[in-house]
Amino acid sequence: ECGRILATRSPTAVDLRLIVAIIKTITDLERIGDEAEKIGRLAICLSEKDITFKVKYAGIKHLGDYVRQMVSDALNAFARLDPDACLQVLKNDEQADEEYQALMRHLITYMMEDPRTIGFCSQLLFVVKNLERIGDHTTFISEMTSEAFREAAGTDTVAVIPMGSTELEGPHLPLGVDTIAADGVAKRLNGEPGVLIGPTLSIGYSKWFLPFAGTI
Repeated sequence: ECGRILATRSPTAVDLRLIVAIIKTITDLERIGDEAEKIGRLAICLSEKDITFKVKYAGIKHLGDYVRQMVSDALNAFARLDPDACLQVLKNDEQADEEYQALMRHLITYMMEDPRTIGFCSQLLFVVKNLERIGDHTTFISEMTSEAFREAAGTDTVAVIPMGSTELEGPHLPLGVDTIAADGVAKRLNGEPGVLIGPTLSIGYSKWFLPFAGTI
């Protein structure tokens, strides 16, 4: 839907910046979903193991509840465009990082004390890391709606959104070469004063190439 609006309505200024923020946000939400899926798969594996020290799950549960609240707070801040709430989410991520580091140290200690727990604790380490990544993605959402973003996207700022078609490009080139090239140009502009780089979009109308496999 965002791609359609960009292609058909050519938004500018505040509207364009909001669409770029939405695109970045939905990307982070999709990645949060991926991390949650990984945790679910690991939970199935862990539930099948006969482990006596399940009390160790308490710290992971607390981190999970904390990160889940961060996701909720970040989305509420985005919906209200509330910079103060966004900054609070960023501060909460520091606490989440501290809990993550503490859990990592504890699990590594368990493995050193009892090598029999290495396999089990290794899976728990992945769970903790996935939760930490979810927390990081919520801060990305918050950063796109914070006062810092508003200041960066001033009236003289140019937003660059790389786009390219996915279509037949000959027998020796990848289908996404247009997108790859646009992304490369955008990366060279990254860091230039007055330039904000948006996410790369694979979008285009390839009527003549539709009969060929891989064309979108």
